[in-house]
Amino acid sequence: MFKTIITRAQKIDPLIIVILLCFMAISTFVIYSATHNTKFAGLHMNNLVMFACMFVPMLGLTLVDYRLIVRHLSWGLYIFGVLLLLFVMFKGMDINGSQRWINLHFMQFQPSELVKVFVILLLARMLEKRGGESLHIVRDIVPMLGVVALPFFLVMKQPDLGTAIVFVCIFIGMLWVGNIKIKHGLLGLITITAIVGCVTALYLWISLYSTKL
Repeated sequence: MFKTIITRAQKIDPLIIVILLCFMAISTFVIYSATHNTKFAGLHMNNLVMFACMFVPMLGLTLVDYRLIVRHLSWGLYIFGVLLLLFVMFKGMDINGSQRWINLHFMQFQPSELVKVFVILLLARMLEKRGGESLHIVRDIVPMLGVVALPFFLVMKQPDLGTAIVFVCIFIGMLWVGNIKIKHGLLGLITITAIVGCVTALYLWISLYSTKL
């Protein structure tokens, strides 16, 4: 067990670590520059805390076989993520009319960022069962759509159109990886485009209507 951990640790790409540290330094400096001598002064420290909180689990996950997570934890993580989104809906922080965050006192946590990963893990689990075979609409695509639709609408409720669209992109990307049939892909793309267009139009209409009020 210990030898396995050492072996996996040796395979960590140092370039990725360097890039992440550069992102941390640049983003912290930008936030500091933007908030210095304002009422938001000190906000850059939240950025450092966030990186520290996420960096350690990231290193820990590199020591674990991702297939174990996909096969045994994907459903549990997905359900946990949905519960977090429901918690945000009722108890989340409201900032400028958007209720997207959970107040952890030392930082504001946005669950939708984690849910993106959980959705990918669960979709990967569902695709793994297909063994590379072409996807069927009713047996494969519809259940996958349900997995994505739930967090999509919960995030839209916050409202957060940008993150909601990311879920759509994840769904399209996973279908492509999952060897979807071309005719099904075109049909799905048209359907998704229509749905996203309608939801976006409704979102903009509600935003404009709320502004007028």
